[in-house]
Amino acid sequence: MDITLLNDILFKIVFGTQGQTEALRGLLNAILGLKDKQRIQQLTIVNPIREREHLDDKGSILDIKATDGEGIVYNIEVQVQPQKAYRQRSLYYAATMVSQQVQSGLDYRQLKKTIHISLTDFQLFPKQEDLHSIYVLYDLKNQRTLGDFLELHYVEIAKFKKQGIDDLQDPLERWLYFLRNAPKVSDLPETLRREEGMEIAMEATKAALSDDEVRHAILARKMWEMDRLNEMESAIEEGEARGEARGEARGEARGEARGEARGEARGEARGEARGRAEAVRDVARTMQANGLSEDVIFGATGLKLADLQG
Repeated sequence: MDITLLNDILFKIVFGTQGQTEALRGLLNAILGLKDKQRIQQLTIVNPIREREHLDDKGSILDIKATDGEGIVYNIEVQVQPQKAYRQRSLYYAATMVSQQVQSGLDYRQLKKTIHISLTDFQLFPKQEDLHSIYVLYDLKNQRTLGDFLELHYVEIAKFKKQGIDDLQDPLERWLYFLRNAPKVSDLPETLRREEGMEIAMEATKAALSDDEVRHAILARKMWEMDRLNEMESAIEEGEARGEARGEARGEARGEARGEARGEARGEARGEARGRAEAVRDVARTMQANGLSEDVIFGATGLKLADLQG
């Protein structure tokens, strides 16, 4: 089973450790396209990972929160498996980061810019070629932004197809190549070594993968994700089968009175839709029974706990 830095446990260890902030700083500067004086100089990780922390918590979301010398707030997370309502979930997380800045007696003018970054190994926007999308609050009529309070960045790594180091044209492409290939590379080529923080990230990757407990947690996480995906697919297939059977039965009954063709078509369509919806609810109930949080359940199924009642 191949391991890449897109595994969220390994990603959090490499980029979410306080002593390795240069690695995270280099990655952020590349994603945001910051150059010269605009580059992030100081960076503090707000939720650093601690030794052995969260390694066995399969349902946790291992994102990284950080602030820079200007007070700008950053959140970055990786997501390997497609999730229903992922765009809505990422917006919710970004809005939560903004609201968490507001404390009793705070002047709202002190709110700092918030940047939420999602690295996805699936296509979130399949109809567009660009792999990096940036969203801000924008007035369509007057064509102006509502300040720079909030930015959402989506980097669809699944769209990154370059294989050769000589084909990499900018820091972002070099970092994306590194995220995919770091565990397979014994020594960094000079082109990559010159990137800010990449050599530190490489050493951190080697150190993490040499730890048997970390490797076990990484592989266990990957297997859990695969099992969860298979369970969801099986539940949906079972729901579709039940829906088709019910739809055929109802369609045949109605078809005797209204016409067999119309009855079967409508019955199958309605039954299939109801079966798929019920299958998703079954998955959500199973996740709830296994103790997963409402955020994790919503991210995977698009359903909240209130939707599971009845």
